[in-house]
Amino acid sequence: MNETKQQDKSKFFTQLCEPVIGSLYAYIRKNSNPSFLCNDIYQTTLMLAYENINSLRDEKKFKSWIFTIGRREIVRFNKRYKKEFFIDDVFPERSENLIPRDADIRSLEEQILLEEEKEKVARWLSRLSAADKQFLKYYYYDERTYAEISDIMHIKQGTLRVMHHRILKRLEKIAKGDEYGK
Repeated sequence: MNETKQQDKSKFFTQLCEPVIGSLYAYIRKNSNPSFLCNDIYQTTLMLAYENINSLRDEKKFKSWIFTIGRREIVRFNKRYKKEFFIDDVFPERSENLIPRDADIRSLEEQILLEEEKEKVARWLSRLSAADKQFLKYYYYDERTYAEISDIMHIKQGTLRVMHHRILKRLEKIAKGDEYGK
């Protein structure tokens, strides 16, 4: 008797999930940071939804109900796995920031992936000029405004905006050309 009830619950859940499963996965993938946690968040969301399917009051509201569970899981995972690191080639004076803040909960595999990403970005940044690196340091690391950078570098704000745009385009081109992570 209990087994039949469980099978009915599984069928019911499967029927409700089929139309929303693709959009739920896309939503979680878009909002999970770091993105490699997407599958974990997705699976946890589905498990929680299945376990609590009896609390769903209206089948018509299933999509918003499961997306709410997904959103909560995204927030929970994102808080737990903050991804913060800087490139020591560009910011050598503060190399202590290269260690992820939540290193104690990261697995070895995740740390290796972060290290590989860091090396790849460092390689891309090494192909920029010293002035470009200096601008990126002021703008992203020190979080200075164009006006402040203009005063420091003695370059007009309009020129800095163009420079910023060109640096980003150059980095994009470098990244696209770096097929094998070299």
